[in-house]
Amino acid sequence: MSATGVRGPGTEYLFDNDSKPANQHHRGLSKLLDPISAARIGRLLPVLAGKRCLEVGYGGGTFALWLAARVGREGRVLATDLKPLPLPSADGLRVLSHNVVTEPIPDAGTWELIHARLLLNHLRERRAVLAKLADALAPGGLLVTEDWQSATPDRFVAYAPTEGARNALRAFHAATLAVLDDHGNDRDWATDAHGAMREAGLINVYTETSGETWTGGDDGTRLLLGTSVQVRDEMVASGLITEAQLDELPELLADPEVAIHGHRLYTTSGWRPN
Repeated sequence: MSATGVRGPGTEYLFDNDSKPANQHHRGLSKLLDPISAARIGRLLPVLAGKRCLEVGYGGGTFALWLAARVGREGRVLATDLKPLPLPSADGLRVLSHNVVTEPIPDAGTWELIHARLLLNHLRERRAVLAKLADALAPGGLLVTEDWQSATPDRFVAYAPTEGARNALRAFHAATLAVLDDHGNDRDWATDAHGAMREAGLINVYTETSGETWTGGDDGTRLLLGTSVQVRDEMVASGLITEAQLDELPELLADPEVAIHGHRLYTTSGWRPN
């Protein structure tokens, strides 16, 4: 929300960096996704030394730091976010407050790698932003976007020991999706990104996916618990979950008997022609 309480372009992101659980949210995402992002970008660009990289919507910043460690002193990494969190200093790393929806891409046309993780699915202007990022690549540059696709509420629970537990978990997921929808999230974007990259003029577009079950007490279910804290009021207002069911969640999401189908990560990459 803006200071006036009115949402503006690029300001609807639900998991605000100013919220108290933001650090927990970022830590959970880093543990779950940094290894996947590193492996996939490592296959696409085996040599990062000396590269010019743009990390859009860097969140907790761990992946921006990973990039900085690999581009070395001859390369550079610009990490941007609407509300940047402080990062440790690193050679070649610069942090910038930036609204990717309303502002031009800094140093457009120079980037050899642009990476945007869990960003575009949250933006109503996602197609226009993707086209803007594609245009900001240097000739021969690589754009990599990563977004989650979630199971439907009826398929969300892989196993729960009681019917009440299954119902509470399904209600939690249905309410979360409803709140995300209200904030402009597109739950189908992960599967649409491939076509959008082709339409933006990128070539050799490729999509890779992965998913797994999350068990009570692991990184995935702890991330979900953090979500329930951050958006509790909005979930209750959706009418899809009760206060009592939300009160059950900490115990349910810590129960090793509980298993849910974790969000499936789609990594889509495309190259700007030389």
